[in-house]
Amino acid sequence: MKRLIGHLGIIVLLLLPVCMVHAAPVPVLTDVVVPSYGIGDTSSDYTNGFEFSVDTNVIVTALGIYDDGNDGLAWTHQVGIWDITNPGTPIISDTVPAGTAATLVDNYRYIAIPEASRPTLLAGHTYRIGGETWGDPWIWAGTFSADSRITVTKDGVWKSLVPGTFGYPEKEVSGANYLTANFQIDAVPIPGAVWLLGSGLLGLVGIRKKLHK
Repeated sequence: MKRLIGHLGIIVLLLLPVCMVHAAPVPVLTDVVVPSYGIGDTSSDYTNGFEFSVDTNVIVTALGIYDDGNDGLAWTHQVGIWDITNPGTPIISDTVPAGTAATLVDNYRYIAIPEASRPTLLAGHTYRIGGETWGDPWIWAGTFSADSRITVTKDGVWKSLVPGTFGYPEKEVSGANYLTANFQIDAVPIPGAVWLLGSGLLGLVGIRKKLHK
C-alpha cells in the first residue's frame, strides 16, 4: 500500500509542470534588429504590422508597440489582432499608454490583457496584427526571429489612417518588415491535466484516511 501511495505521489509531481505550462508568456517577435534607415518618422499615421499563422493553439497575454531608444513613448498607440476571415472587428485590441508605464521587454512596451479577456489563437488560422504609428518612430525594415508556434506569412501589412482612427491593415507591401507591433503568447492551459492532478491528490487523501482507520 505504501508503494502505491509512493507511485501516486510521483504521478502527481510529474503532472505539476504540465498543469503549470501556461505560466511563462513570451514575445512572438524576438532578436529584432533595426538599421538606421529602417525607422519611420513620427508624423506618419498608419496602422501597420504583419500577417501570421498559428501552428498550435496559444493565448494572447499582452499587446506591444516598439519603443525606439527604450526611453518611453511620446504618444498612446492602439494595437489590435484580427482574424483575416473577419476583418471588421479585432479579436483583441488595447491601447499602450504614453511614457514608461507599460512594461518594457526587448524594445517593446506591453500592455497586459486581463486573464478573463485573453483570446485563443487557433491552429491553422491566419491573423493580422497592427499598431498605430503616429507620434513615435516605427519600423519598416529590420530582421527578427519568431516564436516556433507562429509563422509570419506576410511581413508588411498596413492601413493609412484618418487622424484619430484605427483599423484592419488590409494593404500589403513586399520587401519591408513592419515590426512596429508585437504581442506575447502563452500555451493554452490543459484542463485534462488539471483534472488528473486533482484526482491524484484526492486519491492520496483517500488512501491516507483508510490507512489511519
